Amino acid sequence: TYAMTSPASAFGRIFNLNSKHFTKLKSDKPGLAITLDKELQQLCKGVDINSFPATFSLEQQGQFAIGYYHQRQKQFNSSTKNKTEEE
Repeated sequence: TYAMTSPASAFGRIFNLNSKHFTKLKSDKPGLAITLDKELQQLCKGVDINSFPATFSLEQQGQFAIGYYHQRQKQFNSSTKNKTEEE
């Protein structure tokens, strides 16, 4: 919810936490770490750091939430597809 209402402040904190967890993930599951890092790079590529909003309007919050669930569904479908291919 914090990222949805105050993205400029929230994403600084999120990226800080990401770097800490990413270090552990690299040692535990290096393949997954590479995949997730590539996804993060792809997502960040389209973000203009000079116009990153301090707050989102209600409409923007709705778009953020819908985008979040679209991404979750995409990851779920990808995970299900990979499991089916392994069987």
